[in-house]
Amino acid sequence: MAKCGLLVFAGPGVFARHALSRLVRHGPAIDTVVWSGYGNVSKHVDSRFPVNRPRSLPGIIDTAVEFGLSTVPWAEFLAHPAGRLESIPRCGLVLCFPRRLPAEIAALSTYGCFNIHPSLLPRYRGPSPLFWQFYNGERDGGVTVHRVTENIDAGPVIAQRRMVLHAGLDHAQAQCRFATLGVDLFVDCYPQIAAGHASVVSQHEPDASYYPAPIERDWLITHEWSAERAYRFISAMVAECGPLRMRTENALVEISAMHGFDVDMVQAEPLAAFGDVLRIRCCPGTITVSGLVL
Repeated sequence: MAKCGLLVFAGPGVFARHALSRLVRHGPAIDTVVWSGYGNVSKHVDSRFPVNRPRSLPGIIDTAVEFGLSTVPWAEFLAHPAGRLESIPRCGLVLCFPRRLPAEIAALSTYGCFNIHPSLLPRYRGPSPLFWQFYNGERDGGVTVHRVTENIDAGPVIAQRRMVLHAGLDHAQAQCRFATLGVDLFVDCYPQIAAGHASVVSQHEPDASYYPAPIERDWLITHEWSAERAYRFISAMVAECGPLRMRTENALVEISAMHGFDVDMVQAEPLAAFGDVLRIRCCPGTITVSGLVL
């Protein structure tokens, strides 16, 4: 097979960093890593609310440098894309990249440009698919490898695999597991991609759903959620993002840790306190948390 480089477009999140590390160890040779940050946080996000981009974790550049990979920031690459690449065949791969790829950039990839997306497309298209799957209390998720097109997350699928979202799984753990699964799927498909005969299947548009980046109101849980949904979402986000707020029937609670849920318990009062442990009535069931009544 002729020499073929992998052109990676990577964002700064846990998913991209873990996927890049696994690609280096188990995937084809990486030619260049084009990186980009998230830019300014939405003006709609209040600074008191968590943003799932902790600054203390090493960035995608650190990961690339650790493995001796060639890197270039998105703005520089966009200005002179062709001049930054060797004249060799290549395949493009997107890892939670926070920019839309223009058609001419995707076309630089001889064998096509593919995206590893942490959902079972066409469901949960958009920039924060794991957040919304936890938000909606999904019990099953998955990863899709699809061809990049001008429509976001809508390109034909080359591979897809389901993964259980266990109750209590946190967001960082989920990103690592989904990244591992996605990279393994891509690596399995890569020989067909590089040979130029990878088979793809169009997405079923009637099943499609799109979710934007979460804003302030999307972080507020209410007692109208089921106990299981609240437990899944809070468990997923609180460790990485800090305390979350939940509006009960008669108070606002700031939750710092989850202890459990009971789908069958019927509690007379909306909120029961046992020191710093609170039991909150949901619809149906109850959750038990550490937190403060505001």
